[in-house]
Amino acid sequence: TGFFGFYATRNLADGIVHQSIFFDAEKVTLGDNEIRERPDAFLDWHNEGNCVGYDMDMSAPHVLHIHELDTVARSIKGTFYFSVYDSDCEATVQITDGQFSLAF
Repeated sequence: TGFFGFYATRNLADGIVHQSIFFDAEKVTLGDNEIRERPDAFLDWHNEGNCVGYDMDMSAPHVLHIHELDTVARSIKGTFYFSVYDSDCEATVQITDGQFSLAF
C-alpha cells in the first residue's frame, strides 16, 4: 500500500493547457480506493466566465480502482471516476471512464 497522486492535462491544437485534473489517494491497494477531498481537482481555462476551478464533490462517488500493481516491474494500471463542483457558478463536471497505465 502507498500514496498515489495523478495529474493530467488536456492541450488543444494551440499547445496551451486548457484543462487539468488532479487527485490523490492514500493507502492504495488493488481494487477500489477512495479519492481524497481536494480543492481545484479540475481546472478548465477554456471555460467562459469565472468557472475555472472545481472542487471535489464529496457527496458523489469518487473512486480510484487499481487493476494491476506490480512493484517489481514498477507499473500500475487503473480506472477512476468522480464529480467536481464550482460553487461560484453552481456547475458540476463529471469525470467518468478515466483510465491510466503508468510506470513509476
